[in-house]
Amino acid sequence: MKQFTELLSEADLPSPRLLDAYVTNSTISPFSDKLMMYHTSTAVTIAIDNCGAGLSMSFRSDVAVEFSQLIGRIGKYGKDGIRIMIEQGWMEEPPMATDRKKLAEK
Repeated sequence: MKQFTELLSEADLPSPRLLDAYVTNSTISPFSDKLMMYHTSTAVTIAIDNCGAGLSMSFRSDVAVEFSQLIGRIGKYGKDGIRIMIEQGWMEEPPMATDRKKLAEK
């Protein structure tokens, strides 16, 4: 967020505000770990999609570079989440492409 805020500020454009005001001091989660991981993995997917859309619509090379780097960092974060879900037994394996050769044999 810092990189994009700096780019927007340099161009005298408004930047999104932080959501720090919504953080509480509670240490007890009202939701299960499994539900939170599901929502986090969904947010990762949406973030990569949004960055891809932003990248495709950007005419500024500096913004495009930021989006490209951000997609990689978000992907690594998502990979860690998948690993945690597999270790916890919440996901057996990541979704895979259909084996077309095996289907053709039937």
